[in-house]
Amino acid sequence: MPEHDPSIGPSMDQDAEHDTSTHETAGLGLEPMEETTRRAARWPWLVLAAALAVAAALGTWVYVELNKTTVEPPAAQVPEQPKRDYMTQIPAAPPAETPAPETTEAPAPAPTAPAEPQGPTGNEVIQADFVTDLARFAASRYHPAGTRDNDTEHGLSTLTFKALNMRYGTQMTGLTHEVRDLEAAREEIFTALMHPIILRLVFNLYADDFTAALADQARAQARDFAQGSGYRSMPLGEAHVAELLRITARQCRDMGAVFESFARRPELADSVVRYFDAADRVNAAYADFADAQAAGADASALNATAEAIKQSIKERERLKESVVAGLRSHDNNLSDGQVLDIATWITRRLRGHAGRINAVGAIASLSRELADKLENAATPGG
Repeated sequence: MPEHDPSIGPSMDQDAEHDTSTHETAGLGLEPMEETTRRAARWPWLVLAAALAVAAALGTWVYVELNKTTVEPPAAQVPEQPKRDYMTQIPAAPPAETPAPETTEAPAPAPTAPAEPQGPTGNEVIQADFVTDLARFAASRYHPAGTRDNDTEHGLSTLTFKALNMRYGTQMTGLTHEVRDLEAAREEIFTALMHPIILRLVFNLYADDFTAALADQARAQARDFAQGSGYRSMPLGEAHVAELLRITARQCRDMGAVFESFARRPELADSVVRYFDAADRVNAAYADFADAQAAGADASALNATAEAIKQSIKERERLKESVVAGLRSHDNNLSDGQVLDIATWITRRLRGHAGRINAVGAIASLSRELADKLENAATPGG
């Protein structure tokens, strides 16, 4: 039998039982007065119980109905679990309509280019202090005619590429770098500078300043000029300043010509390497001869070792002449040693960086431009 639902009132079984007892008594006509009185006294309590039952049933019905009809919030109002999106860092316009749910995995972000090494950029490597120091150093190497260090009739400069390399390759005055190791600092500087565009930028920044600074530094110089039987210290005059500018211009042209020849024949780097290998063999031959003497070798053994020295020297000089001949122009005033010093410097800069040959060509071009500026400054009204 199904359970009775209180929402529909008393059960049918209760009604049947109540009606049966009533009819049995009424049919006999013998209902006593006290029974009537007892029923009358019990009636209010029955009414109260029925009312309570109805109220309980009504409350139960309302509760059930309310639960049935509670409006669920729309799905759009329910916060969804955020999806992992790796593209949120790329700004994009909102879509015109809601896209369909993705069923495939979101594409990975495009790879980014590796970061450049942190360090000074090309135009930050060379500071104004470098320009001033270079001008002072070049002026200090100038010796007019008839002075204590130059008794000839023409002025000269002892400035060389090797001297420049030793000064700024070790002291690095006015050069910015972020590492302490000397070799690593050099590589950092050349990595920043050895590009044609960077070299042009640096030249445009400092070429005019260097020209003016060189003239100013020359005016601040004094030399011991020969006078009678002794010397007298005197400041340099404007004629000396102009001579220094022209000598420096000539040096720029000669050095630049070596860079230009190397840029046209980059295979000469291999010849430079072979030259230094030959020079190492010369040193080894001398060491062998010293060891043989110390060991008391006989004359024949010493002669053989001495012959090895001669042959190694001959090979070294042959390779040297080959390198110099490939780099020297007919009007170049640099010595063979100076040409070889420049060739050695270029070879070291190209080692592992073949693309820097373009920077070598840029140095050649900029050297000619600097020479023009210096010559113009040396000419009155130039």
